[in-house]
Amino acid sequence: MADVFHIQFGETRMIVNQMHLEEDQMQVPEDMSHDALLLFKNNALLRDWTTKMAITKASVTIEVTPNIVRWVSRSDAWGTIQQESGFNEDLKLVNIKSQARTTLCTSAFPTIISVVSCGKHFKLGFSAEAPTRACVALTDAGQSTMEIYVAPQIPDEE
Repeated sequence: MADVFHIQFGETRMIVNQMHLEEDQMQVPEDMSHDALLLFKNNALLRDWTTKMAITKASVTIEVTPNIVRWVSRSDAWGTIQQESGFNEDLKLVNIKSQARTTLCTSAFPTIISVVSCGKHFKLGFSAEAPTRACVALTDAGQSTMEIYVAPQIPDEE
């Protein structure tokens, strides 16, 4: 039986299987850094963005600059949906090394939303060459966290 991690957040209870990196042959680099790191005060903004993007049923490209974060999803059936937001009290730019741009499969967002809903505030780290990291603080002081890593979508070879 797999090791599990129990989380209770409000009325929601999660029992999460812990991954064994040796068994699953996955590696998360110790020194993985991101081109941009965002801090969200709550998950309402991310929920709003992902709900809008889900209409296209297509991948979502996320671009972070020193002034804005832009989410774009394009499909032949729907066209283009774009959402931009500046930084404010609810969304802070923690750091940026360079402009960050990555593309994620739309199917990744329900998992990200489920994980970040386990706490009040969370961080998203983006890089073109590394997985996107979602890290949620499970306690108000932030001493306990849960993280997931989502691989970027690999572009089709033409």
